[in-house]
Amino acid sequence: MTTTTPRTHSRRRADDLLAAIDHATRAELEDRGYQGVTFDGVARRARTSKPVLYRRFPTRARLVAHAMAAELAAIPILESSGSLREDLCNALASLLGPARKLSPGTLRALLGEADPELMEDMAASGSAPVRKSLGTAIAAARDRGELGPAHIPEEAVLAPVGLLRSELLQRDVSDDFLDRVVRNVAVPLYTTLSHRGTGPGAPG
Repeated sequence: MTTTTPRTHSRRRADDLLAAIDHATRAELEDRGYQGVTFDGVARRARTSKPVLYRRFPTRARLVAHAMAAELAAIPILESSGSLREDLCNALASLLGPARKLSPGTLRALLGEADPELMEDMAASGSAPVRKSLGTAIAAARDRGELGPAHIPEEAVLAPVGLLRSELLQRDVSDDFLDRVVRNVAVPLYTTLSHRGTGPGAPG
């Protein structure tokens, strides 16, 4: 009777392999910075091969962008604190978490190597979790009566994120800066727009 020796390295499922690649890429980023990320280093950490990486990610920028997008997409929606200002501070701090682990130079280097198509992909993958998280905070504030019923345009919802992104590319985003953006920009803007057409004299 013959016996079969189990293979030491079984073929990983595609999603497991991709998760390992993302994890390895983020580890390389945090340890070495953007310029230090190599396909050799990521392949070694992920226990895969460079050809496997290149089949999925033809450039370093795409490799890094995918890893950051995956981490952002995995951030859970936080429970409401009962205050719009606090909810926004908590949500934005959580969303900024992956990028705050990296230096401004690392983020600028990534953007410098990203082609126009990748820039569009990064914007799309980044905006979805942001819209969902901020939308949840806004909906809770409407239910409590902190905000009015009028529609808040997406451009206005995302305006505070633009300020934070600009700061992030220059220096570390401090908790004080984040609080000021929420207190002086987000809350007044959302409040004003959500009450459009609901005050005295508004058309019925």
